[in-house]
Amino acid sequence: MKFKTKDYVFLGITGALYTALYFVIIMSFYAIGLGAFFHIISPGIFALIGGTIITFIVSKCSKFGTFTILSIIIMILMSLFGGGYLPWILTSLTTAILADIISFKFGYKKTLTLGISYGILSVGQAMGSIIPVWFFVDSYKETFERRGMTPEGMNEMINAAKGIMGFYALILVFILAFIGILIGKAILKKHFENQ
Repeated sequence: MKFKTKDYVFLGITGALYTALYFVIIMSFYAIGLGAFFHIISPGIFALIGGTIITFIVSKCSKFGTFTILSIIIMILMSLFGGGYLPWILTSLTTAILADIISFKFGYKKTLTLGISYGILSVGQAMGSIIPVWFFVDSYKETFERRGMTPEGMNEMINAAKGIMGFYALILVFILAFIGILIGKAILKKHFENQ
């Protein structure tokens, strides 16, 4: 099935809603002073709520490329607000394509498939902060210190993502995203029954 203009409009609107909600929720948590590990797993924390949006999106538009197009929209919006970073863009885009392949093969609307796909998608977003720590930490640190992060803040981020902590973070993000889909399915159950 090919995308129609209404599909792009729908993904644009829901992508903007997803991004705005992400900023509001994550900034609210930052305001209460959660640490660097929270920042690393923030895609998973948000996925607890974002899973409902993703479930709704897939109920209305379950075509091959849905996750990829949605991710591109989110990346553009995040980049406009200063959140763009090449490793994050690459990991987010790669995992969005993988999520689309899995969902296309096994069915976008199936709970297990959607949970796995959204888990992979969220892990891709978290990898944007973890991969740089693992492979090119000096460049990563320099880039974000130029953007206004303090050296102390960057050291905390690096410590929260290096070595086995990064693996634990990715596993946790996947689990939280999967739970987010289960929550989304439960919240939207009546909506689906009425269709």
